Amino acid sequence: MSKCIVHFGMHKTGSSSIQQSLFDKLNDPAYHYVNLGNPNMSGSLATAFMTNSENHHANRKRGLNNKEVNKKRCRILKKLDSELKTAGDKTVILSGEFMSSPQFNEDELAKLCEFITSRNRSITAVGYIRSPKAFMESAFQQRVKGGGLDDFILKNLHPKYRKRFAKLERVLGIKNVHYWRFDPKSFPNHCVVQDFCMRMGIDINPSNITRLNEGLSLPALALLYAYRKYEQCYGSEPDEISENNGFMKRIRELPGIKLRFHSSLIKPIIDDQYDDIKWMEERISDSLEESLTKDDHQAISSEADIFSHLPEAARWLAKQLGPEFENRWDEEITPHQAAEWMQAYRLKLADKAQESRPSSLTVNEISRSLLKQNPDIYQGVSEKKIGGVIKEALQQIAQQINVHDEGLVKVLPLGRFRIKQVPLDIKEPSEITREILFEPRTLRPITKD
Repeated sequence: MSKCIVHFGMHKTGSSSIQQSLFDKLNDPAYHYVNLGNPNMSGSLATAFMTNSENHHANRKRGLNNKEVNKKRCRILKKLDSELKTAGDKTVILSGEFMSSPQFNEDELAKLCEFITSRNRSITAVGYIRSPKAFMESAFQQRVKGGGLDDFILKNLHPKYRKRFAKLERVLGIKNVHYWRFDPKSFPNHCVVQDFCMRMGIDINPSNITRLNEGLSLPALALLYAYRKYEQCYGSEPDEISENNGFMKRIRELPGIKLRFHSSLIKPIIDDQYDDIKWMEERISDSLEESLTKDDHQAISSEADIFSHLPEAARWLAKQLGPEFENRWDEEITPHQAAEWMQAYRLKLADKAQESRPSSLTVNEISRSLLKQNPDIYQGVSEKKIGGVIKEALQQIAQQINVHDEGLVKVLPLGRFRIKQVPLDIKEPSEITREILFEPRTLRPITKD
């Protein structure tokens, strides 16, 4: 049987660098990195093998309905099958941290593995294991960045090792699951990509390695945490994904120390999770012990400690926003004020990005335009609320279009959508798809008395 390497992460162990490097520059003729459109296959594998994949966060953010998700699933499965066949005798590599996520259950993992083994491939699962405190610090930051965290309840961030990895052992057998402690100091040139390739026997030129570091400084995290907690209007809608990426890129420019949790916060959680940690240590034949007190002199022990970094962070933010905000800055800035400034900065970046790209129209842009053009009508109504109404209206239009295979769907006063069935490929006339044409209604210019 040919081989398949399943790299399951875990989260926050340099997976992005491994994925990007192998996706872009894997030249070893003995290996094939599966291409499902993205170096990180988490979203594709979740869509293809989760029972309720329409609930996966990536599909929810894009507003996909069941029919659209099913079409996406079929495309992914067809592509994965093609990739496994094209690879021939090469060892294929699949990588996605979602495979070790508690959200991906044992039955769903088994479906993925059965799909691979039915193509005459054996499976070995591999991944790095991060110590609890270091993982929790990274996980807190990641969830704030993604808009999924606006509270200071740290016990929910524990890695839950057994819940993540026991399913791999039950599905594949413990002999086919390999864990390695994530310890960059012990890696060749402190590089996780080189360490991964050395363990797998992959020949890779160090100059072809991409190192990705998406970490935020503590001052930057303070701004973002205040924004998530007190604005709560950004980061989860379909048209905000690209905006969020650009926003994060700019916020990462703010320098400062890294987030570290005080030992008084972490020790009770580690004590409570003693059995889970010992279970993982038996698997890696190594200790996950780490110094809990090393960074206590600059660590945070409360939510207030995070906000104590707002003054220096807001000074940087004011410079990005211009003289008006620089004149308003003072050391007593509140989290609410910082959140409002972050909203202003996000809108400034979004407007600038819109100017530099081809003409487009998003829910956010429509909402902002309505507020600017009709301040009296929408007085006291938030951008988020207006955007929600617009999104609901557009989804209803999409639902009406999706229930028709052919015909017309009129949306007054917008226009009409003409739907017809056409061959997917002229060479394969039996394969049919839908073609949707929009015919806008000619509107009279709006005049005001």
